[in-house]
Amino acid sequence: MHIKIETYRNIKKLDMDLVDDKINFVFGLSGTGKSSINKAIHKEDLEFNKMIGVNSDTKILIDGKDPSIYNIEQFDFSCENKYIFPTSNDSIFDILIDDDNEYQQIQIDFDTLIINIKDEIERINDLVGCYKKLAKELGGTKLKTSTYELKATAKINKLTIDISKKSNSAFAYLQSNTDEKNQWLLDGIDLIENEECPFCDKKLSKTKQRKLNRIKEVDNKSFKVLRLNEADINAVTSSPIPTTTSGIKNLSNTIRDIMVALLVFDEFSNAIARLSNQNEDLIHSKLTKIKINKEFNNYFPMLVPYVNEYNKKLNMLINEAYKARKKTNKLLSKKTKKINNLINQCNIPYKIQAKYSKSEITEYKLVHHNDIEEKDRKESLSDGEKNTISFILFLLDCEKKETDLIFIDDPISAMDHYRRSILTEYIFNILKNKTVVVMSHDSVFAKYAVNSRHNNVGVIKYLKNENGIVDLIDIEKKDFNKFDDFLVERIKKSDDYYQQIINLRMLYEGRNASIIYSYLSCILHITTSEELHRLIDEKNTDENTIVKRINENHKINLKTFEESIYDQIDIDNYSVLEKAVLLREANKMNLTKVKSKERAEINYMLHLNDRLVVCLNPHEYEFCSDNLREALERFSNEFANRITN
Repeated sequence: MHIKIETYRNIKKLDMDLVDDKINFVFGLSGTGKSSINKAIHKEDLEFNKMIGVNSDTKILIDGKDPSIYNIEQFDFSCENKYIFPTSNDSIFDILIDDDNEYQQIQIDFDTLIINIKDEIERINDLVGCYKKLAKELGGTKLKTSTYELKATAKINKLTIDISKKSNSAFAYLQSNTDEKNQWLLDGIDLIENEECPFCDKKLSKTKQRKLNRIKEVDNKSFKVLRLNEADINAVTSSPIPTTTSGIKNLSNTIRDIMVALLVFDEFSNAIARLSNQNEDLIHSKLTKIKINKEFNNYFPMLVPYVNEYNKKLNMLINEAYKARKKTNKLLSKKTKKINNLINQCNIPYKIQAKYSKSEITEYKLVHHNDIEEKDRKESLSDGEKNTISFILFLLDCEKKETDLIFIDDPISAMDHYRRSILTEYIFNILKNKTVVVMSHDSVFAKYAVNSRHNNVGVIKYLKNENGIVDLIDIEKKDFNKFDDFLVERIKKSDDYYQQIINLRMLYEGRNASIIYSYLSCILHITTSEELHRLIDEKNTDENTIVKRINENHKINLKTFEESIYDQIDIDNYSVLEKAVLLREANKMNLTKVKSKERAEINYMLHLNDRLVVCLNPHEYEFCSDNLREALERFSNEFANRITN
């Protein structure tokens, strides 16, 4: 894999080759562009991050293509929130639980069915509206709970009772008239006096009077309900409004059947609506099959095949969900055990606890080993613990994913060498057969890589950035050695006296050889023969004795001091470190005086503040982890008991 970056942040030009399906390592000091590479391949704020002062266009390519087409995973300090404090449980779920393909396929089929059912329900929306209107207007809001019969208060029931007691002929007559004429008749009946018509003053016959009295006894409100819903009644029964007692009774039975059918329809449509709501956390095992009755068959025949298919797939889904949960329970236990073992190896006294429901984790906690209350202690983790746990989770997350590149930017901070070596082993073992680049400002990862026995080591490079031009230099096993050995080797190969003094001075840093250290320091700080010999005289010795001791100690051939050596310095052969030491003394050579902030950094380099030149006696002081200490205590007790017995 080839990564090309131009004019992005502090990188003017970079060409980096990685070995595919291997773990590649890049070591570089802070500010050389490691994070820039990470941001570039994610095309982060291209306009804002364009290299300042350069007119050429920003170019970012992977194997000559846009990085956006690649599946790239990356780890940096921001991943802590993704894994330790996730906004959702998705990332933790992906790590702890494998996908169950069979269950997922059934879920896909079930979801497709739900969409089809929803479309069909929307298609018959007008018919459902007609049913519900008739049910509301004629049947009331509810049926009797025990018998599923119409309640006595239902308007169709009142009308049925009214007609059964009165004359069918009067009802038929009213049915044949318009509402206006019926109202005219009813208004006139109330005005009859002396058996005469109130409108024409004619004498009414006995037959006519009996007929009018029967009409008056009919409940006009109930009758109007039928008239107002005539169109819906015609649509459902395919016949006009009934005019006989038996006809009204049949309509009453129809309304009751429609209401019974609607009970099943509402149960079915509500279940579909809930399943269509992506925001609702629904557990399939809590869903039940839909029981079809004859009324539903009669009034919703178009939905019967869908209900049968729904019941079939729901049953399969519930069964597969049960098997998946059972399988996941074992897997969850196995995965959390693996993660907790990895965490424990890093001497972090926490463990992951996770519970799930359906196919989702409902609770995820980091519990301290000694906490009997098992409270979530994520907030109590130190920065190093958060970093380490999130890195472990990241590795396990990437282990399961199909990736083109995994980019790890300064993976572990605030960790000792032992734990860094453990986590490096995790990288090798967990990310097998994946293309990975580990970038760090700590050379320890490069050291582990060159000494690794793993066969999945890719390139190991030192990243050098000079004015935006990035150079990647191979790091080999021979490049790692004891610091003192490197200094002695440098001294032996050098013909430059002052260069020898620089390396000898660092070699004697912190050693119990004060006269040699003082002698070398005096020369290092640009001295004169007079000043040097005054120092030597104060120590009651001579230069030849000091030089002889140095030569015998390191099998070198250092000459005695001459002031002319300062004029013979060949700076072209000096390393950056040696040049820095020389720069520190520039003011004594009548050159540009070094600035205070530069002097501080040079002092840090010269005095080897990052080198373990002083340590406590390992026989008197403990240098081990809590886990090792506990193991030693157990062994000591067992050994003592064996002797006693």
